Amino acid sequence: MSKSTHYVVWVGRVPGVYSSWAETELQTKGFSGAKFKGFPSLAAAELAFSGDLGVSIAGKPHIMPVGVGKAASHAGGRPGAPYLSVDAAYSSKTNLVEWRGVLVTQSGQKEVFRSSPYVGGSANVGEYLAIVDGIKWICEHMGDATLPIYSDSFNAQTWVARKAHNSNVPSCDAIRGMLDEANAFLQAGGYDKVKRRIPLRDWVTKLWGEIPADFGRK
Repeated sequence: MSKSTHYVVWVGRVPGVYSSWAETELQTKGFSGAKFKGFPSLAAAELAFSGDLGVSIAGKPHIMPVGVGKAASHAGGRPGAPYLSVDAAYSSKTNLVEWRGVLVTQSGQKEVFRSSPYVGGSANVGEYLAIVDGIKWICEHMGDATLPIYSDSFNAQTWVARKAHNSNVPSCDAIRGMLDEANAFLQAGGYDKVKRRIPLRDWVTKLWGEIPADFGRK
């Protein structure tokens, strides 16, 4: 049997292709219903990830039992500080979107970046830009520190994993420019270089309540 050198996570905290079991385990361990599989090469893994759960690849993906791991992994309550939380707010009435990052430490919470309101876009667009801004903020202000980013947007996390947004909603020139810049940053390996020390994690609102970066406008 060929040794696995790359892994595909179809269902997990952040779907994508990973180059080590340690990274794969971070995305799947304790995640209810996680689907993942090892492959002998990067090319095989990327081919599988672009397909439908590896249907064209011999063998079935590993599936974590639903309802077993996820609840147990979060049984202790909210994540422990420190971490950076990001969120976005979009209003269909005003057609404005904005996003921000809130740093959570043992001494409290502090907003560390916030965008201006922009015309167009969507909540997912704002969440995507918030994650990328969060990665850049940590790299610029936290040195080589290990600090996870929490987001409650599955779509935005998926776009980051795939290194490109998937939005066709009308947006202003500024938003379109920032989306292009975010894609370019990810595709150039800007996040790959720091992924191990800045893991992207899913915020479980049903268990933990609203994410600290929430705008409180619901």
